[in-house]
Amino acid sequence: MAGHLLGSVSAFLHTLAEAPHPASVADAIVDCFRDSLDIHAAAVLVARPPHLVVFALSGLPSEQVGDFEVLSLAHDYPSTRAFREAEVVIDPVDQLPEIYAAMSSPTSRGRSLLTRFPGGHHVSAPVIGGGRTLGAYTAASPVQRDWSPLDFGALSTIGHALGMWLTHPDSGLPDESTAPRAGLSARQADILARVATGMGNAAIAAALGCSESTVKAEIGRAMRSLGADSRAAAAERALATGLITRTAP
Repeated sequence: MAGHLLGSVSAFLHTLAEAPHPASVADAIVDCFRDSLDIHAAAVLVARPPHLVVFALSGLPSEQVGDFEVLSLAHDYPSTRAFREAEVVIDPVDQLPEIYAAMSSPTSRGRSLLTRFPGGHHVSAPVIGGGRTLGAYTAASPVQRDWSPLDFGALSTIGHALGMWLTHPDSGLPDESTAPRAGLSARQADILARVATGMGNAAIAAALGCSESTVKAEIGRAMRSLGADSRAAAAERALATGLITRTAP
């Protein structure tokens, strides 16, 4: 089993090394990991704040794509969560319609995946390059499985390999798509806007009606997304990139 999975990883790396057309990268995920990880559909998304934008898709009919080509980073979808927290997120497909409830169209992503993969698993994982989260990729399996540490290692490797490919000049993507970007949830943006005015964590918590530990956790996530080493640096970077505006105290 381990040898089979390592063979899949090797095949995927070999495919990316040949500088495939961007549209075929999701096909490579499905082709290389269909047998070892039961992946039957995949999408690769690049961060273009304030959105994640799909640039490669495999395993879903084209008519079902339009409703989820663009995902707002302000919403807590599995792929945006994987992007913000730089962690692999796995959800039962049966729960996706509820998770994607904000997408009200009958052909929403949750319903589309549920129609094709009932009882399966949906994976969202970060795409990382140069120490920064550049986007995310998703994968759908028609079955639920126990994901081993080796499986998680392979999922992480896919994300890092995509990050290396995205930042390579032969990837075929426009430069604006490959530049390291960051996204913030609405709450993180609100908190950083207050940090930028000099408010402390306790004052922010009182103003927002939440605990100080929640404020600290959200600032930590924002720091990771922005590649900042302090709360002040995160606020300044968010201001400089237009993710927040300075709020009056």
